[in-house]
Amino acid sequence: MCAGRRASRSAAAFAVGLVAAGLGAQEPEAPSAAAPVVRAVELRSDLADADGLRNLVTIQPGDVFSEPAVSRSLRNLSLSGRVGEVAAYRRDGADGVELVFDLWGRMVVDEVVLEGELGLPEATLRGAVAQGASVPLYEDRVFRSVYRVQDLYRERGYLEARVRVRVDEHPARKRATVVFQLDSGPRATVRRVLFDGEITPFSSEALSARLRGAPGATYEASVVRQDRFRLETWLVAQGYRTASVGAASTEYERDADAVDVTYPVRLGPRFEFEVVGADRDRLVKEGLLPFMDEERYDEALAVAAVEDLVAWYQQRGHHRVSVERSESSDDGVRRVVYTIEPGPVLELGDVVLDGNQAVPDDELLPLMKTTPKRVLSRGSGRLVDAWLEEDLRNLRSYYALEGYLDTRVRLAGVEEPEPGRLVVRVGVREGRRRMVADLQVVGIEALDRDSLVKGLPLQAGGPYHPQLLEESLEEVRARYQDAGYLATQVSPTESWNPDGSVVAIRLDVLEGPRTVVDRVVVRGYERSRPEFVRRATGLRPGQPVNRRLLLEAQRNLYSLGTFSRVDVDLVPGTPYEGGRDVLVRVQEGKRHRVTYGAGWDSEDGPRGLLGYSQGNLLGLGVTARIDLRASAKERQGRFLLRQPAVTRYRLPVTYSLFGIEENRDTFDSERLGAQVDVSRFGDTWRAGLLSGYRRVRLDERSVQPLDLDRDLQSVDILSFTPSWFIDRRDDPVDPTSGWSSNVTLEAATPQLGGDAAFFKLFAQETALLGLGRLGVLAASLRIGAIEPGRGSQISDDLLEPLPSAEIPISERFFAGGQASHRAYERDELGRLGETILLCPSRVVTEPDGTLTGVCGEEPPPGDLGRLVSVGGNGLLLLNMDYRFPIAGAVGGTVFADFGNVWADWRDVDPREAKLGLGAGVRYRSPVGPIRLEVAWKLDREELEDPFEIFLSLGNPF
Repeated sequence: MCAGRRASRSAAAFAVGLVAAGLGAQEPEAPSAAAPVVRAVELRSDLADADGLRNLVTIQPGDVFSEPAVSRSLRNLSLSGRVGEVAAYRRDGADGVELVFDLWGRMVVDEVVLEGELGLPEATLRGAVAQGASVPLYEDRVFRSVYRVQDLYRERGYLEARVRVRVDEHPARKRATVVFQLDSGPRATVRRVLFDGEITPFSSEALSARLRGAPGATYEASVVRQDRFRLETWLVAQGYRTASVGAASTEYERDADAVDVTYPVRLGPRFEFEVVGADRDRLVKEGLLPFMDEERYDEALAVAAVEDLVAWYQQRGHHRVSVERSESSDDGVRRVVYTIEPGPVLELGDVVLDGNQAVPDDELLPLMKTTPKRVLSRGSGRLVDAWLEEDLRNLRSYYALEGYLDTRVRLAGVEEPEPGRLVVRVGVREGRRRMVADLQVVGIEALDRDSLVKGLPLQAGGPYHPQLLEESLEEVRARYQDAGYLATQVSPTESWNPDGSVVAIRLDVLEGPRTVVDRVVVRGYERSRPEFVRRATGLRPGQPVNRRLLLEAQRNLYSLGTFSRVDVDLVPGTPYEGGRDVLVRVQEGKRHRVTYGAGWDSEDGPRGLLGYSQGNLLGLGVTARIDLRASAKERQGRFLLRQPAVTRYRLPVTYSLFGIEENRDTFDSERLGAQVDVSRFGDTWRAGLLSGYRRVRLDERSVQPLDLDRDLQSVDILSFTPSWFIDRRDDPVDPTSGWSSNVTLEAATPQLGGDAAFFKLFAQETALLGLGRLGVLAASLRIGAIEPGRGSQISDDLLEPLPSAEIPISERFFAGGQASHRAYERDELGRLGETILLCPSRVVTEPDGTLTGVCGEEPPPGDLGRLVSVGGNGLLLLNMDYRFPIAGAVGGTVFADFGNVWADWRDVDPREAKLGLGAGVRYRSPVGPIRLEVAWKLDREELEDPFEIFLSLGNPF
């Protein structure tokens, strides 16, 4: 595979001035003042459209000849991606210099073809092919692909597979087709499984039954490797805690297409464990004796367990606990015994520091974990040897960072002045303090001196420590690198006084050149437009560059969802020249994706999802998506068009059309609309502005009992909704600590064609407190308010039982359900007579069209009626959960939900809120917790059920 026929070269016609092209080539020094003028520049190439590369040659006729300019042109041509080799020649004449650039184009792959007897799915085989289509032809990638496909076949059991490759080149077009000729051959099976070593009391059949690759199964190398660890784990669970299974050896019988697999096995002794003087199960559950819980025995862990047990008992007040470990062997059984004598419970009464003169007690004692238990204090009141050792190290470090490098801190003794009360004495010898008399930073030209020196760990008049000096050096280098000075060097000089107590420090700074972006060069794209990729990086010519900005550019490209791989690096540049090219290598991911899913919960019943998306439309990273969702209570379809963040302010925009049909207990609705969502993201926050238009149509039969005005059944809403979300939780799916905050404000206006005018505020705060092994405390507070605006075209000529009539019923607050107030069914929380109406069980339509027995009137005699929620303009909801582990992925929950819905937000009164208590179990699945919960009403109204049961996926908040 050659790069094509090269143009002839006549070295004799030119001076010996060949400059090799390469990304890492070192460029010569700047030209002298007597450099000649360039008379002509010629490009010679086997590329048909080589003239399109002429703009990459930076030196032109009439310019003064300069070798750096020639080198720069060579680098530009190499980075174009279309040139395989490039060289430059010069010929001197009386009237100037002639330059010739010889270019040899790269062969580009049109197609990669897999043909023959594949055996495996084509998609699986293509995953092993390193050479792709629409990219230059690389011989090493082609050959590497052959080996990778061959290895894949052998891995999957095709031990006789053959892989050949052919490259069909079209030199005139600089195009090639890579053809892999495959012959998978037969797939081998496992004939026998053998075990090398003493396996008594087990039989070969018993061990083989534990393997996936048992006799008769299809041979796969990965399964054999996994079986090794699977068998070893099973043997450990049988009590052979030091058993080992080595890597399997295989013997292939070609005639039978069968493999014999042999595992080397060493059983070792069978272990028995005993704990004397304590509850073994509790210690195992606390993780103090993990090897007793069917885990592998480790001698180091067994020894360390003694210290862990001592610390655990001392944390509970048994400071003089005695823990001893003994082992004995008899007839192939090793017996491990832990003997524990807890001793009495002792309280830590006081910690006394002796010898500290320069640093007072109130500075040192807060650094210690070993502290007496006081009122309004976090002190444990326990003496733990491990904690005390750590405290002594902390005190030594604190003194050292304050300049006392010779300080000695030791345990002077533990006393028991009275029964059950301990006093710890810590001896301190402070020694001499070393101080910084003066700190000078010289060589600063590019940055502001005061800003650079301010905030350094080492300061004039402050303490001296080698670590503070090293941190100051790193801080100066980091500040220069942030400004683009990547090669800055900083070296210290120390001048001590005769007794070594005071030092003057000088930091010499050699700034070096400032590195700025020259060009952003994009490689590896197929459909994407290079200018789109360049904009998406956020880098621009002339911008100071550093490693942080390169990583940010890489993250920006990944966030588009267009590329499966992104590398952003600086191209090696010319010494003493600040401009550097940034090379962006991308690999485009799949454009077409289909998503689907199904589920069930107690609120919506069965539900399903089907979606299709196509990415990178027009090569601009635009994604189009269609989503269809359906459940027993809701059907919706959405078409979304997402434009990535390619503007200067990196604001992604999503355009969407939607249609939603919803069946609620109160009313049935149909929504059609369009919206535009502009967002900006940070590491832990999101700010957005949603503007949308929706047409809401209520089914007339569903709202007849409410006697709503017809204007309220058909509403056009034009609104603008700014939002702010902060997420400081440790996990967005199943968090265990942190907090989040969400605020949205919707403003609907009739000025541009809408019917409704209102302002809606909703805010939610969540907080989680991790309790370690004890579980998680979680809380959520939700508040909401809706205020009617001026200009609403909705009629307010409604019956008295609807005090929030100025707000469309589809826009009001509803509460109750698995993610709200769990003591009530979905939307059933409210105040009777205001947001919950008493309705007859049946509504009769008279011949003249009037209704008999509408909501808000007394039901007919003998009819108890039913409660119907009509929503409100005020919301207050407080949820509190205690989530605790039970066993493995199974946990439990006890919770309290408190809140209500009011007709007017001004009437919100916590004294009128309803309380519910409940409990449940939860399973931690890969997609979130699966919850089964039951909650009881403590403020039950007549006609309300006493409790509710929910089965759902995900946390309630």
